[in-house]
Amino acid sequence: MLREGLWEAIVNEYSSDAVVKHIQEISRFHRIAGGSPGYHKAAEYVADFMKSLGPYEVNIEKHLSDGDRMYLQWRSMPGWDVQKAELRFEKSGEVIARFSDTPVCLFEYSNGADVSAPAVFVGPGVSSSDYQDVDVAGKIVLATGEGEAVHRQAVLKRGAAGVVVGPSSTDVLALCYPDLVRVHRLRSNKSLRERSRFGFSLSARQFQKLLKVVKDHPDVRLRALIKARQFDGEMETVSAWLKGSRFPEQEMVLTAHLDHYSPGANDNASGSASLLEIARCLTTLIDRGIVERPKRSIRFLWVGEMHGFAAYLAKDSSIGTRAIAGLNMDMVGEDIQKTRSVMTLIRPPYSNPSYIGDLVEHMMTCLDTMRIGSSLGESERIHFRVLPFKGGSDHFLLSDPTIGVPCVNLGHDGDIFHHTSMDDLDKIDGRELKISGIIALATVLFALNAGDADALSLALNVSEQATKRLSERTERQMTELGEAWQNGAEGAVFAKYFEDALAFLDVQAQVEIGAVTTVEKLSEHPQVRKFIAALVEDIKRQAETEKTKLRRYSETLWEIKKSRSPAAEMTAEESEFRNIIPRRLFKGPLSQYYFEDLLGEDIGWYTAYGRKDPDWTNRRAEILNFMNGRRSLLEIYYAVSAEMGRSEKNFYRRLLADLKKHGLVAY
Repeated sequence: MLREGLWEAIVNEYSSDAVVKHIQEISRFHRIAGGSPGYHKAAEYVADFMKSLGPYEVNIEKHLSDGDRMYLQWRSMPGWDVQKAELRFEKSGEVIARFSDTPVCLFEYSNGADVSAPAVFVGPGVSSSDYQDVDVAGKIVLATGEGEAVHRQAVLKRGAAGVVVGPSSTDVLALCYPDLVRVHRLRSNKSLRERSRFGFSLSARQFQKLLKVVKDHPDVRLRALIKARQFDGEMETVSAWLKGSRFPEQEMVLTAHLDHYSPGANDNASGSASLLEIARCLTTLIDRGIVERPKRSIRFLWVGEMHGFAAYLAKDSSIGTRAIAGLNMDMVGEDIQKTRSVMTLIRPPYSNPSYIGDLVEHMMTCLDTMRIGSSLGESERIHFRVLPFKGGSDHFLLSDPTIGVPCVNLGHDGDIFHHTSMDDLDKIDGRELKISGIIALATVLFALNAGDADALSLALNVSEQATKRLSERTERQMTELGEAWQNGAEGAVFAKYFEDALAFLDVQAQVEIGAVTTVEKLSEHPQVRKFIAALVEDIKRQAETEKTKLRRYSETLWEIKKSRSPAAEMTAEESEFRNIIPRRLFKGPLSQYYFEDLLGEDIGWYTAYGRKDPDWTNRRAEILNFMNGRRSLLEIYYAVSAEMGRSEKNFYRRLLADLKKHGLVAY
C-alpha cells in the first residue's frame, strides 16, 4: 500500500545504530515512575532531542504523583530517590549487594534504613504458614517468594526489619544464569510510605552463599545501609506534536513507556529510543522531499507505564475523538536467540475494532518479503507472531472504548530476561530494532498521508483479512462441534454448542464490520463510503454463508446417527443474563491494584479462579469494555467468549456483583 520507492527510502534512512545510541543514553538512568531523578533526566534527554529536530511542538507535562492521587482508576506512584544502598555481613564488612553495582538489587520504593539485625530464613515467605513458630520481629527475613508479598507478610504483618529475597534452588532460569537479579517493587501510598521498610533482591550465587553462612552461623548479623526517600513527586509525560497540513484535528498516536529500572535496555529504552529515530526519519524524509508534509498530525508520547499514562489521559479528554489510531512500542529490540523471544503484534480488542491491526500486519508481511539483511550480511525472514488482544503495556489504556483510541502493541514476547538485571545492551539486536522501526514508520507514513485511493486499498485489505478470519472461525467452531459429538454430547448439550457457534460467528462478523468501517476516518469521499458499505454487505453475506456451513455440518453429524439435530432451549441462567444490561460508571481500564484494594480479602476468590483461567484479568477488562449500557450480559458473554474462549458464567456473575457493590457499574 506504500507507493513505489518509499519502502527503499525508509529502509535506507532508518538507522538501528542511532537507536542503539539512544538506548545507551536512556538505559544509564534508573527511571522509576513517580518522579525519580533518573526518570526526569531521561525525560529531559528525550525532550531535548525532539526539540533539536525542529518542527515538533515539544512539552513535558507534569502531574502530581504522591501515591494517593488517583487518575482514572489508577493510583499514582510516589517519587523515589536513592543515593546509596548496600547489604553487608556486619562482622566482616563483606558486601553482599550494592545499589551502585546493580540498581535492581534494591526493591523499588524501599525506605531509607541503617539496620543491624540477625537473619532468619522462612522459605517462600509469602503465606502465614511460612512463619509458623518463627519470630521475625526486628530481624532481616530471607525468603524465595515474590518480594512484595514477602515484605507484606514479614514487615507489615510481623514487624521484620526488612527482607532479602533470592531464587529457590529449583529456579531453572537462576540455575542457568546464577548472576541474574530479578526486579521487585513494593506497593506504596502515603499510608504505606511510613510503614514500609526495605528489600534486597539477590542472584542465585549471592543468595546461596548467604543461606550457607546463615545455616553455618545462626547468630550472623547483617547490616543494611540505605539512603533513600519517598516523596510527593511529579509524573512526567513527554509530548511531541507535528501539525498536519490538511487535517490537523486528526492524529496518529505513537507511544512508548520511558520508565523502568536501569538498565532496562529492551524494557523499554528500546521502544523509547525507537520513537526518537522514527521522528528523525520522518522529518528527514520530509526535508528531502521524499514524502510530503503529513496531511494529518502525529503525536509522540513518552509516558510512565500505565500509572503515568493514566495521569496524562485523565487530562487529555479529547484524544479519542482526535486519534485515528495508536501504535505502542514496548520491547522492540530483542536478540531473539539470547532472549528466546519472538516479535509480536498484539491486535486491537474486539470491543474497539480497527483497521490498524491489519495495516501493521500488512507492513510486517511486506517487509518479510524484502528479507532485511542480518549483521552477517545474510538475508533472513522476519520471525513474528500476531496475537489477539491482551494487556501488559500502554496500548491497554488507549484501546479502552471510553478512551477511544484503537491501538496495537509492537514488541517481543517471551524474553527470559524481562524485569531482570540482564536486560542490558548485550540483549539488543540491531536487526530487530530496524525491523520494528521500519514497520512502525511505514505504518505512520501511510496513515498520515492516506487519501481516497489509499483508503480504498486499505478497506479492501481489511475485508480480505475479514474473509479469512470468518472462515477460520467456522473451521474452529466445526472442530469444537465435532469434538463434542465424538465425546458423546447429545441433545441439549450439543444444541448449546451449536447455538454458541452461531453466536460466535455473529460476534466475529460484527468485529470485522467494525474494523472495515473505521477506514472511513481516512476519507470523506462519498464514493469511498459507498465502497466500504458494499464491503460491509459482503461480510454480512459471508457470515450467513458460514452459518449455513455450520448448519449443514451439524445436520450431517446427526444424520450419521440417524437422528434429528436437537433444538437448543434457553437456560434459566441465560435468561437471567439476557435481562441484565450493565453500564460502567468510570472511564479508562480498571487497575489491578485498585481492584485488589477495593475487594480486600474478597480478592482471594479471583486468585483461586485464576488457577483455572490465567487470563482472567484480560477477560475482566473486555467484559468492562463491552458494558456500554446497550448490551446484555449474555451478549457480553458471547462477545468475550468468542475473543478469549469460554469461561464459567459464574465469573461474570461474581464480577458484576462486586463491581456493582463498589459503585463501578450499574444495572
